[in-house]
Amino acid sequence: MDLRLAHLEWILKKEGLKPAVKYLNSRVPYRFTTVYRLEHDVFNVIETVDKLDEFNPNASSSTPYSQSLCRFPVLHGTFSTSDTATDPRLKGLCYPSAVGSYSGVQLTLANGDLYGTFCHYDFAKQVISHFEYQFLQLATTLITRHLQENASTYRVAYHPWSEQSSGPVR
Repeated sequence: MDLRLAHLEWILKKEGLKPAVKYLNSRVPYRFTTVYRLEHDVFNVIETVDKLDEFNPNASSSTPYSQSLCRFPVLHGTFSTSDTATDPRLKGLCYPSAVGSYSGVQLTLANGDLYGTFCHYDFAKQVISHFEYQFLQLATTLITRHLQENASTYRVAYHPWSEQSSGPVR
Protein backbone atom coordinates (compact mmCIF):
# COMPACT_ATOMS: atom_id res chain seq x y z
CA MET A 1 0.00 0.00 0.00
CA ASP A 2 1.16 3.51 -0.78
CA LEU A 3 2.73 5.18 2.28
CA ARG A 4 0.31 8.12 2.10
CA LEU A 5 -2.66 5.76 2.15
CA ALA A 6 -1.09 3.75 4.96
CA HIS A 7 -0.66 6.98 6.94
CA LEU A 8 -4.31 7.92 6.33
CA GLU A 9 -5.44 4.45 7.39
CA TRP A 10 -3.38 4.74 10.59
CA ILE A 11 -4.95 8.14 11.37
CA LEU A 12 -8.45 6.76 10.81
CA LYS A 13 -7.82 3.76 13.09
CA LYS A 14 -5.95 5.54 15.87
CA GLU A 15 -7.44 9.03 15.86
CA GLY A 16 -10.70 8.96 13.91
CA LEU A 17 -12.42 10.78 11.09
CA LYS A 18 -11.80 14.42 12.09
CA PRO A 19 -7.97 14.06 12.18
CA ALA A 20 -8.11 12.13 8.89
CA VAL A 21 -10.12 14.92 7.25
CA LYS A 22 -7.67 17.44 8.71
CA TYR A 23 -4.75 15.46 7.22
CA LEU A 24 -6.41 15.40 3.79
CA ASN A 25 -7.16 19.13 4.07
CA SER A 26 -3.49 19.84 4.85
CA ARG A 27 -2.48 18.31 1.52
CA VAL A 28 -4.43 20.79 -0.64
CA PRO A 29 -4.75 24.58 -0.94
CA TYR A 30 -8.52 24.49 -0.35
CA ARG A 31 -9.78 26.07 2.85
CA PHE A 32 -12.51 23.52 3.59
CA THR A 33 -12.70 19.74 3.49
CA THR A 34 -15.99 18.01 4.30
CA VAL A 35 -17.64 14.60 4.45
CA TYR A 36 -21.34 14.78 3.56
CA ARG A 37 -23.98 12.12 4.13
CA LEU A 38 -26.77 12.17 1.55
CA GLU A 39 -30.03 11.40 3.31
CA HIS A 40 -33.05 11.42 1.02
CA ASP A 41 -32.43 14.63 -0.92
CA VAL A 42 -30.35 16.53 1.63
CA PHE A 43 -26.58 16.65 2.15
CA ASN A 44 -25.75 16.63 5.88
CA VAL A 45 -22.31 17.46 7.25
CA ILE A 46 -20.69 14.51 9.01
CA GLU A 47 -17.27 16.08 9.46
CA THR A 48 -15.65 19.28 8.27
CA VAL A 49 -12.33 21.07 8.60
CA ASP A 50 -11.60 24.76 8.03
CA LYS A 51 -7.91 25.65 7.68
CA LEU A 52 -8.61 28.94 9.47
CA ASP A 53 -10.62 27.32 12.30
CA GLU A 54 -13.25 30.04 12.00
CA PHE A 55 -16.93 29.66 12.72
CA ASN A 56 -18.79 28.96 9.51
CA PRO A 57 -22.55 28.43 9.86
CA ASN A 58 -22.62 26.62 6.51
CA ALA A 59 -20.11 24.07 7.79
CA SER A 60 -22.71 22.46 10.01
CA SER A 61 -25.86 23.07 8.01
CA SER A 62 -27.78 20.79 5.68
CA THR A 63 -27.99 21.59 1.98
CA PRO A 64 -30.71 20.42 -0.40
CA TYR A 65 -29.46 18.18 -3.19
CA SER A 66 -30.63 20.61 -5.88
CA GLN A 67 -28.61 23.48 -4.37
CA SER A 68 -25.32 21.68 -3.74
CA LEU A 69 -22.22 21.17 -5.86
CA CYS A 70 -22.06 17.73 -4.23
CA ARG A 71 -24.80 16.56 -6.59
CA PHE A 72 -22.23 16.40 -9.39
CA PRO A 73 -19.99 13.73 -7.81
CA VAL A 74 -23.17 11.84 -6.92
CA LEU A 75 -24.16 11.82 -10.58
CA HIS A 76 -20.70 11.39 -12.13
CA GLY A 77 -18.50 9.80 -9.42
CA THR A 78 -16.18 12.82 -9.34
CA PHE A 79 -16.40 16.52 -10.08
CA SER A 80 -13.85 19.30 -9.95
CA THR A 81 -13.86 22.95 -10.92
CA SER A 82 -11.18 25.52 -10.19
CA ASP A 83 -13.49 28.46 -10.92
CA THR A 84 -17.23 28.04 -10.46
CA ALA A 85 -17.99 31.47 -11.93
CA THR A 86 -16.53 30.64 -15.35
CA ASP A 87 -17.19 26.88 -15.51
CA PRO A 88 -19.63 26.36 -18.42
CA ARG A 89 -20.95 23.16 -16.78
CA LEU A 90 -22.43 25.30 -13.99
CA LYS A 91 -23.97 28.05 -16.11
CA GLY A 92 -27.56 28.67 -15.07
CA LEU A 93 -27.50 26.08 -12.28
CA CYS A 94 -28.25 26.65 -8.62
CA TYR A 95 -25.29 26.20 -6.26
CA PRO A 96 -23.76 28.22 -3.40
CA SER A 97 -22.47 31.35 -5.17
CA ALA A 98 -19.85 31.93 -2.45
CA VAL A 99 -18.05 28.73 -3.45
CA GLY A 100 -15.28 29.65 -5.87
CA SER A 101 -13.73 26.21 -6.37
CA TYR A 102 -14.73 22.62 -5.62
CA SER A 103 -13.30 19.10 -5.93
CA GLY A 104 -15.45 16.19 -4.81
CA VAL A 105 -15.67 12.44 -4.95
CA GLN A 106 -18.67 10.18 -4.41
CA LEU A 107 -18.57 8.02 -1.27
CA THR A 108 -19.91 4.55 -2.02
CA LEU A 109 -20.24 1.83 0.60
CA ALA A 110 -18.80 -1.66 0.04
CA ASN A 111 -22.25 -3.00 -0.89
CA GLY A 112 -22.54 -0.35 -3.63
CA ASP A 113 -24.97 1.94 -1.78
CA LEU A 114 -24.36 5.66 -2.00
CA TYR A 115 -23.24 7.26 1.26
CA GLY A 116 -22.56 10.83 0.14
CA THR A 117 -19.52 12.85 -0.89
CA PHE A 118 -16.07 13.87 0.23
CA CYS A 119 -14.98 17.27 -1.02
CA HIS A 120 -12.53 20.13 -0.84
CA TYR A 121 -13.86 23.63 -1.52
CA ASP A 122 -12.96 27.26 -1.10
CA PHE A 123 -14.41 30.72 -1.53
CA ALA A 124 -11.40 31.54 -3.73
CA LYS A 125 -10.28 29.93 -6.97
CA GLN A 126 -8.11 26.90 -6.22
CA VAL A 127 -6.61 24.13 -8.30
CA ILE A 128 -6.10 20.56 -7.20
CA SER A 129 -3.25 18.72 -8.87
CA HIS A 130 -4.02 15.61 -10.90
CA PHE A 131 -1.79 13.66 -8.50
CA GLU A 132 -3.69 14.88 -5.43
CA TYR A 133 -7.08 14.30 -7.07
CA GLN A 134 -6.12 10.69 -7.79
CA PHE A 135 -5.00 10.32 -4.18
CA LEU A 136 -8.35 11.72 -3.01
CA GLN A 137 -10.17 9.09 -5.07
CA LEU A 138 -8.10 6.33 -3.47
CA ALA A 139 -8.51 7.81 0.01
CA THR A 140 -12.29 7.65 -0.21
CA THR A 141 -12.14 3.85 -0.09
CA LEU A 142 -10.50 4.05 3.33
CA ILE A 143 -12.93 6.73 4.47
CA THR A 144 -16.03 4.74 3.48
CA ARG A 145 -14.61 1.63 5.16
CA HIS A 146 -14.07 3.67 8.34
CA LEU A 147 -17.62 5.06 8.12
CA GLN A 148 -19.03 1.53 7.78
CA GLU A 149 -16.94 0.13 10.62
CA ASN A 150 -18.22 2.96 12.82
CA ALA A 151 -21.77 3.00 11.44
CA SER A 152 -23.50 3.97 14.68
CA THR A 153 -21.29 7.05 15.00
CA TYR A 154 -21.69 8.24 11.42
CA ARG A 155 -25.30 7.24 10.59
CA VAL A 156 -24.40 4.83 7.80
CA ALA A 157 -27.79 3.13 7.56
CA TYR A 158 -28.87 3.46 3.95
CA HIS A 159 -31.96 5.55 3.26
CA PRO A 160 -33.13 5.40 -0.36
CA TRP A 161 -34.13 8.67 -1.93
CA SER A 162 -37.80 9.42 -2.06
CA GLU A 163 -39.78 9.35 -5.31
CA GLN A 164 -40.29 13.11 -4.92
CA SER A 165 -36.55 13.70 -4.66
CA SER A 166 -34.84 16.04 -7.06
CA GLY A 167 -32.00 13.55 -7.36
CA PRO A 168 -31.67 10.06 -8.76
CA VAL A 169 -33.45 7.21 -7.00
CA ARG A 170 -31.01 4.52 -5.97
